[in-house]
Amino acid sequence: MSNAGLKNTATRGGVIMMGAKVITIVLHFAFTFILARLLTPEDFGIVAMVLAITVFAEIFKDAGLSAAAIQRKDLSDDQQSNLFWLNFAVGLVLTLIVASLAPAIAWFYDRTELIAVTLALSLSFVITGIAEQHRTRLLRDMRFAPNAVAGVLGMAARLLVAVYLASLGYGYWAIIWGTLSGLLLTSVIIVLQSEVKIMLPKRNVGTFDFISFGARVMVFNCANFFHKNLDNILLGRFFGAGTLGHYTTAYTLAMYPVSAIRSALNVAFPVLSKLQDDPDQYKHFFLNIVKVISIISVIPLMFGIVWGDLLLTLFLGPGWEMATKLFVILCIAGLVHPAGTMREVLLLSLGRSKKYARWGIYNAAGMTLAFAAGIWWGAFGMAWAYVFGTYLILYPSLRYVLQGTNIKPKEYLTAMFSSVLLTLPAVAASFGLHYFLSGKTSDVLLLALITATYSIAVLITVFSVSSERKLVMSVVNMLRKKSTAALK
Repeated sequence: MSNAGLKNTATRGGVIMMGAKVITIVLHFAFTFILARLLTPEDFGIVAMVLAITVFAEIFKDAGLSAAAIQRKDLSDDQQSNLFWLNFAVGLVLTLIVASLAPAIAWFYDRTELIAVTLALSLSFVITGIAEQHRTRLLRDMRFAPNAVAGVLGMAARLLVAVYLASLGYGYWAIIWGTLSGLLLTSVIIVLQSEVKIMLPKRNVGTFDFISFGARVMVFNCANFFHKNLDNILLGRFFGAGTLGHYTTAYTLAMYPVSAIRSALNVAFPVLSKLQDDPDQYKHFFLNIVKVISIISVIPLMFGIVWGDLLLTLFLGPGWEMATKLFVILCIAGLVHPAGTMREVLLLSLGRSKKYARWGIYNAAGMTLAFAAGIWWGAFGMAWAYVFGTYLILYPSLRYVLQGTNIKPKEYLTAMFSSVLLTLPAVAASFGLHYFLSGKTSDVLLLALITATYSIAVLITVFSVSSERKLVMSVVNMLRKKSTAALK
């Protein structure tokens, strides 16, 4: 495929993935806001206690084999079939291991109900393990629509099942069965849409090279686990399910748009892998992706920083005051996460798995120190530790990761933070509206007017900047062409 064709495919894929993620974000917020009215912080905390442990097992679920398969220029049917059986075997083994750890998890938190919760959630590994290589095949072939549809329908199933069961009084089990239902539907759709040829495992087809690459990816994932989940483990152990429920709800709401945008990087990874032998094209595409991701993520996160307290107080209802304040703090850390994730995409797409593993260890060490200091001040100390750790490690990490490429840290930071300036007029305009209308109208109407003012001001600012206007118009023109072609 030519660079022009690759660019068009990537643009279409990016639009599809981002469109699906917008729908998924809306469904996820509905999931959280509705269940917050039907369940208690402790219900959320009980599930989070088990997730904080089982997420560690998820590091091994894929065994790094999907990244290895996507990065590889050539992948035979025999190789992918072998990788399927490896992923399936790993998923099955992880289900058995996590299930066997159920009594230990219950002992650690001193909650006997966690035995049944752990047994149920352990099923997630075998459910998702079956679909890993099918998902990989779709990404390698740049068939982004099936992945996007599967994600949206899976999230919808999770919402419907969880809300229905919560309304019947199932408590935290509503979250668990909703989660498993969503995973199952997503996996089934992906398997049915993919063209992976499953055969009996074969020897001497080059499978070991994938395992070697994947092992280094797992080293990164193991290290990455600590700064992604150590905060939950410590808060659950020392401050209980209630505090953890507030923290994880705030974290999920602040970071879900971030993680959703990050998952759209599934488009960038295969494209950058194909451009790895063309440094100039690679740099151009890479920095554009960083800028686009930053624009998309910073706009809602800046709104969350300024108006998050009002937003969550209205939607979560009484009893969630701690979560609303934690949400604002965590949004500050979230500003750099989506674009920052491109550090890992760069290393993987260039095949630098050894450096990828080392970077994971360095990053985890820094964040672990931050959490160890923050735990003394409870949930708020942990949230601020997350913020300071994220920003303090940013520049040194760019120096390390970008070494040996023609991309400079300054160029990366410019692409990452220039979008913050686009939101400042919108922040000022919405503050002015709040000043004049506060106390004179209902909170619902006030929030709606603030949201509308902020959105309009952002659009005006974006279209007044030449580079951003061209970026938006290129996407609009692409959508128009696709719509016209669909009608013919």
